[in-house]
Amino acid sequence: MLSALYMQYFADLEPCRLCIVQRVFVIGTGLFALLAFLHNPKNIGKKIYSVLALIMSGLGGFYAYTHVALQQAALKGEATTSCGVPVEYAFEHFPLFEALEMFFDPSKSCSIIDAEFLGLSIPGWTLVLFVGLSLLLLWQIVRKN
Repeated sequence: MLSALYMQYFADLEPCRLCIVQRVFVIGTGLFALLAFLHNPKNIGKKIYSVLALIMSGLGGFYAYTHVALQQAALKGEATTSCGVPVEYAFEHFPLFEALEMFFDPSKSCSIIDAEFLGLSIPGWTLVLFVGLSLLLLWQIVRKN
């Protein structure tokens, strides 16, 4: 999250909607890990926290993969979907769940690659992070204590 905030506030890279969704899942995964650390549960409690964090990490990985696929489609010249109406307008003029659904729609701006590091876009690195976390959490679930 620190790198995401740095890129947003110091490198002037505005996050798209899919970036924000991925941030939610990074925070969710981290919160379950922090709760597990603070609670320091026994065997079954560790597994429960790990499963909850794995769910968050898996969902984050799904959205990161969706973002990468959207960027790759744009690079190939394929048509991409639109983000839809502005968030403020959606929440003012639509019921809550319909506005939330509009908010999580991918957009053409999500297909733009603003920055790369070692050949991967920011969502690509986020996908690597989620895959690594998911593998670590799976190991935590299946290992003997």
